[in-house]
Amino acid sequence: MHFVIIHLGTAKARHLRPNLQRLSYLFPEIPITLIYSDLTFFRDYEDLPINFYKYSEQNDKSHILNNLNHNSKFRHNFWRYSIERLFALADWHSLHTDARVLHLESDILIMPNFPIEKFASVQTISWCSFNESHDVASIVFSPSHFETVWMSKEIESLLSEDSTLTDMTALRTLKLKYPEKIDYLNAQSAIKIFGGIFDAAPFGMWLCGRDPRNHKGVTRRFLALPESDLDPSLAKFSLSREGNLEIEFPGNPATNLFNLHIHSKQIAIFKKNWQLVVALYVLTSRIKFPKFWFSPSSFIQLLSDAFGRHGLRIFWVLFRNMIERR
Repeated sequence: MHFVIIHLGTAKARHLRPNLQRLSYLFPEIPITLIYSDLTFFRDYEDLPINFYKYSEQNDKSHILNNLNHNSKFRHNFWRYSIERLFALADWHSLHTDARVLHLESDILIMPNFPIEKFASVQTISWCSFNESHDVASIVFSPSHFETVWMSKEIESLLSEDSTLTDMTALRTLKLKYPEKIDYLNAQSAIKIFGGIFDAAPFGMWLCGRDPRNHKGVTRRFLALPESDLDPSLAKFSLSREGNLEIEFPGNPATNLFNLHIHSKQIAIFKKNWQLVVALYVLTSRIKFPKFWFSPSSFIQLLSDAFGRHGLRIFWVLFRNMIERR
């Protein structure tokens, strides 16, 4: 098994280094590879005990990627890179044909009891569903390079037909097209095999908060997530002394929660005292407090992104909003 994390483009990810350090500490026997496209990430992280792979855009995919119907100025071309990382994964896997791969998004916090050994019995490419129209690439398992390359080529074909697809809608479209070739890690059948639940997004978003850049620099917790098939507000969380999470729904026994999708990107939850931070989140979830807090660094980043999209006009918009509120 190999862990693969992909970060394309130049956008900074302050949580990436501590998460790579945490992964290498918790799972020293598992090779970890960071796929990057900007050399800054190699220079900044080359001291870590991980492998590196520099991805270069493929000429045969340039036309498709350049013609995606998404805002290229949003967060340093976020929508493009979220799709292109799946091509980068296939590119790397085609050079490491003996590897079984678990792709993790950089903001995925996996628990010490993550069931690595049970993936040995999985023979199909697998990821998590989110709702009837979207799937999530936060965790993608591929048993061989054949499946990864197949997924990449199929997504390329889908994008050539529909430039409005995102990574989430493309994965769901692919699942609907080939239901027998893809499994869901958060399906009931998978829960029985692995002995627990994988968080696609809703549990981490509800427990630890949403990305503050989506809420004007404010990290918000305990928000309803109507777009998800799951209602995380019904869940009760607990943390063992070993740092393993359990989740319990009314009328059902507690079961393992193998990961959290840290949508808020809070750095502290990936550092050495991560267990204490998760314990605080679990404890405060029982009283649903605090529900929000302001992050100056996220607000500054938000302003920077807005300036990149709108230039000086953004400051006039902010000033006008302040005047209108008076």
